[in-house]
Amino acid sequence: MAILSAVFWASGWHALKHRWQTLKVIITIILAVLVIMLLFINWGLELWRNMDNFTLLLSTNGNRTFFPY
Repeated sequence: MAILSAVFWASGWHALKHRWQTLKVIITIILAVLVIMLLFINWGLELWRNMDNFTLLLSTNGNRTFFPY
């Protein structure tokens, strides 16, 4: 994603449109977007799972919860 961002920043839409014409690049971009979406879902589920711990930490006397990590 960083390489695509740099190409877009330097050359604009024309360079990206030119590169997207091959099937290999299209599949690579789709897979990269899918992996990013899965990572966001994973991070969201981890935050949801630990919401009770975050609530305790951000409440009054949260510094005295003494979690093992």
